[in-house]
This record gives sequence, structure tokens and C-alpha cells, in this order.
Amino acid sequence: MISVIIPTYNRAQTIVRSIESVLAQTYQDFEVLVVDDASTDNTEEVVAGIEDERVKYFRLPKNGGAPVARNFGIQQAAYEYIAFQDSDDEWFPQKLELQLAELLEQGADLIGCCFMLHFTQDDVRPIPREEIANEDIPSILVFDNFISTQTILAKKEALLEENFDEGLLRLQDWDLVIRISQRFKVVFLNEVLVDVYRQENSISETTNFYEAVQRLWEKYYCLFSLDSGLKAKWEERLEGFSAEGGEFIYQGYTRNCGNIEDPAEAPEPALEKEILEGLEEAVEAAHETEHQEATEIEEESKIEAVQEPEAEKTIEPALEPDPQTEPELIGPASPEEIATVANDEKVE
Repeated sequence: MISVIIPTYNRAQTIVRSIESVLAQTYQDFEVLVVDDASTDNTEEVVAGIEDERVKYFRLPKNGGAPVARNFGIQQAAYEYIAFQDSDDEWFPQKLELQLAELLEQGADLIGCCFMLHFTQDDVRPIPREEIANEDIPSILVFDNFISTQTILAKKEALLEENFDEGLLRLQDWDLVIRISQRFKVVFLNEVLVDVYRQENSISETTNFYEAVQRLWEKYYCLFSLDSGLKAKWEERLEGFSAEGGEFIYQGYTRNCGNIEDPAEAPEPALEKEILEGLEEAVEAAHETEHQEATEIEEESKIEAVQEPEAEKTIEPALEPDPQTEPELIGPASPEEIATVANDEKVE
């Protein structure tokens, strides 16, 4: 009834521990899909040594990153529900049993749970540190991440509609749950059911955190901007990261989000460069239309003048331009004008 997806890359030394924690679950109706992201070690040999027909091994032809491996697993999953495990972490024996029961009782589409984050043998921290109320989940997720991939159990249907962003090499779990929480019901089990180990070569250690946070800001700007206080907190966070030496510098570009009353109605995510290019094209098109209309009016006036009877023609003295009626020259559009044109043209 549950497909467990484990992406792995060069984790031959830890993957047995991970798989065995799944096989030891009190809930036993599952399959385990190990998706090898083109490892260069002996991961395949190690997995082949696990004698359980529920464990299925897939090897991708080239390394594409954990989101690619997870999305491949979603497509291969045979069951109605999907859980994710990492190749270096461990589940508590009752994880699947307790989460599935809560998911069904709540009529939810996705459930997370607490986990213990192991930095070192002596530095272990529970995440999150406070209880999470289900009704508060969407409002918390727009600023804080507390649902890690290894804790997720979800309906396959929801994951087929909202899967992992393959262009995001960090914070993929946060990104996924933000999107799902806007369209589906997400609940949380306030019980520690997973041990997460911070590895030296893990994605969380080797991929730029600043870049991932900025990408989330870019993707969900319209959603985050629905609340002025939330928007200010995000801007403060980004400016703080820049001051700490992040690889980006926050720039407050003007954006067009339309009249969004419901976050679910927000337009598709777009990067700042794409937004600006679209708005600039709209402004240029509007200016070209104005110029063309003015040219057509001028040509029509010339034709009418030629067709007038000779006797009726009179020569009027040239008039000095009236500064009150002379049209203004069209210069670069202001941010407000760009936003107005974008609304008129419905630029996405």
C-alpha cells in the first residue's frame, strides 16, 4: 500500500542501515524503490545483497541530483501512498504505521513528523522544537521549513501533480510542501519518528544555501507579498544573507501579481529576469502601437488635404507650438507604468 523511495549516490557505507530501518517497520505492506543516481561506488552490489523481494533497485544513466531520482521513483511507484527515505538516515519502527493512521483519520493528502537532527554524536536537536497545529501549517511554511523529506508520507496523486523541482538542489522539501499546502490538505504528527544524520558530503552541506533561499523568494514572491509583514521579513532575511557574504545581493524589483485574493490563484512562478523581460516587451509594444496610430492619422490628414477643392484652400500662417497642447515625448517607462501595461496586456 506504500511505496518507499530512497534516492542514493555513493552511499554504499550507509544505505543498508537506511533500508533495514524501513524493513523493520511495524507496518509491512510496502515496496522499497532504491533509485541509484549513477553512483561510482559499489552501491548496486550492496543493495543486491539485501534478500527481500520488496526491495527494487533502479540505476539512472547519469547523475541528475536527488530531485530527479525522487521524481523517477514517483513515476515507478506501484502503490497509492508514497514515503521518502534518505540513504543515510533511519526511521523509527512505528513511523509508517502511525503516520498512515493519522493521514487517514484526518483525511489529509500529506503528513510530516518531527525528527532528530544529528550534527555530531553529542549535538542532537529535535526539529521542530515546538508543537505544530495543523491549521497553522500553511502560514508557517511561507517563512519556515519544518517538514523534511525523510518525514513525508503522501498520496501518490498529490505528488504526481506537484513533484520535486529538479532545478532546485537544496530546500526541495520546503519548496514541495509549500506548493502542496496551497492545493491539498497537509497535517503534522508531533512525534519524533526519524533520525537524520548530517553528512560531510550531503546535499545540505555542499549546495549553496543562499542561492536556494533566493530561488524560493523568486518563485513565491506573489504568495509571500500577500502579507506586507511577511514580505518585509523575507526582504530582511535576504538582505541579512547578503551582508553575511551570500553569493547574491537582493534587489527590490517591481512585480505584477494582479489582484490575488486567494494564494491558490497566484500566477505560475517566474524568475525576476523573465518577469522584467516580459514587462519591457509589453511597454515597447504599447509604444510601437501609439507610434503607428499617430502615423496613420497623419497620412489620413494628408489625403484629405489633397482631395479638398482648390477654391476652398486657404493659406494659414504657421502657428507656434502650444506648450499646453503639445504631446510629451515618450521616455523610459517608470515601474508604475510597467505594472500598468502588464495588467492591460496580461503579461505572465
